[in-house]
Amino acid sequence: MVILDTNIIIDHIRLPKKSDSHLVKIVRFIPKEIFALSVISIQELYIGQSSKEIQKRERYTGSN
Repeated sequence: MVILDTNIIIDHIRLPKKSDSHLVKIVRFIPKEIFALSVISIQELYIGQSSKEIQKRERYTGSN
């Protein structure tokens, strides 16, 4: 089992579709492996998304 770091997932989400992310390269290199995320990585992704939504809302409403 391979536990993926938050950075690998963020790289995959943000990278343009025409480029291979680190995640895609890893999966191609070891295709029969089981991949997982830790609870900490899931929380980091959730918190990061939540903070982006707050920033976007503040930008549109002009409030802090």
